[in-house]
Amino acid sequence: MTSKKTMPANPDNSEIAASISPNPDSGENTVKVMRMSEIQQEVAELLATGHTTREIASMMGLSELTIARWRQQPEFFAAVNNLLKHNDSALRERLYNLAIKAMEVLEAVIDDPNTSAVDKIDAAAKVLELVTLKGEGGFSSKSNGAKAATSSKPPHPPLMKN
Repeated sequence: MTSKKTMPANPDNSEIAASISPNPDSGENTVKVMRMSEIQQEVAELLATGHTTREIASMMGLSELTIARWRQQPEFFAAVNNLLKHNDSALRERLYNLAIKAMEVLEAVIDDPNTSAVDKIDAAAKVLELVTLKGEGGFSSKSNGAKAATSSKPPHPPLMKN
């Protein structure tokens, strides 16, 4: 199995991407290091944000073949993968914070004495769409089955799959 790691940017604004893979002959790990240019870094960022090779080639004035070759390099792949993990983490945090805000809005609607009964019922229905009652007053998220009543933090909302 190959493990990949992207290291921080260097003073010359290039990034070093490294991949570690077992050598089939010796059984020892082989480390491959690639210094990425600013253009390669930008292409990696665009790939990690969902742009296609064709879109990137057009935007950057590059050949699709050049980008395809970069994508085949384990070190470049490792850099893109690292960016994807970072983007995934940042997105999960944003979704979690938005979920908290959404619940606060629903709570305010339900608790507001000036809110109509119909609007309160709609707000309550939205909350019940997200959770199911389980056991003795505990709630579990439909997405992951974790008991929110017994944890100190509500579960993170699920991410959309690519």
